[in-house]
Amino acid sequence: MTTFSDISISVIIPTLNAEKTIGEIIDALREQSLCPEEFIVIDSGSKDHTLEIIKSKGIEPISIKKEDFHHGRTRNLGAFLAKGEVLVFMTQDALPYDRHLIENLLKPLRNASAVASFARQLPREDASPIERFLRRFNYPPERILKHQGLVQQLGIKTYFFSNVCSAVVTDVFKEVGGFPENVPLNEDMLLAYRLLKRGYKVSYEPDAKVYHSHNLSPYRQFMRYYRIGQSLGITGIYKEIHYSSEGIRYLREGMRYLIKEKEFLYIIPFIFDVAIRYTGFQLGLKRGRNSDSASKHEG
Repeated sequence: MTTFSDISISVIIPTLNAEKTIGEIIDALREQSLCPEEFIVIDSGSKDHTLEIIKSKGIEPISIKKEDFHHGRTRNLGAFLAKGEVLVFMTQDALPYDRHLIENLLKPLRNASAVASFARQLPREDASPIERFLRRFNYPPERILKHQGLVQQLGIKTYFFSNVCSAVVTDVFKEVGGFPENVPLNEDMLLAYRLLKRGYKVSYEPDAKVYHSHNLSPYRQFMRYYRIGQSLGITGIYKEIHYSSEGIRYLREGMRYLIKEKEFLYIIPFIFDVAIRYTGFQLGLKRGRNSDSASKHEG
């Protein structure tokens, strides 16, 4: 890959009831300075006007049953159908910040410094102060080129990677087997783990930006972190990396951020939110570890 013009790009987007956002996102991607040649949209049973909107954009969606959706398997379906040299994974609610999103996202792939990259996420206008801090904490303005040698320094953050907006060289994606399909969530982080373990590098590209944030309910937050912990437990990655220090850093920096921004009313909700994440993660990790142990015992 020597120039941007000779890279063929396939965009893969899973959808479910995405009528409020999918049209705008497809339009924004088609207006990019580096435009995708192929759109693969996999819909898992939308009941609104999502399918009509996608078809109106000249794209024939792939339809699957809602119960057949799986974060890793569904994306693998799109990836192994794709014809592009580079796979760009997006979610239905990630809106490109500007026309240079894909161009910036693919820079490290073009110069061969990395085989995968992911974008910076900016909070939407309706994001709470807690959610704004989360985006700031996970997606800083500094570029990071990750490799396996950073594990001692970065711990679990070494493998942090997000499918909200990411790009992977197709041949390498297939070489490592794509996304894992035996975990309920965190398939993106586990893909990065596979890549780094093979000696490849993964780049966080802050100049590639999308608007993306969620104000999740306590229950949904708990279940999200439960599944993250479960995924790490199933794969056994928790044995190789330290992760507790990252949680402490998150709590400490979050308190400082809220005080600095004078968002004092959010301090107690923030502590509660951290407790929910921690509890969900630990319970999920325990469940995943038990599943891993059981499968090995049966084997």
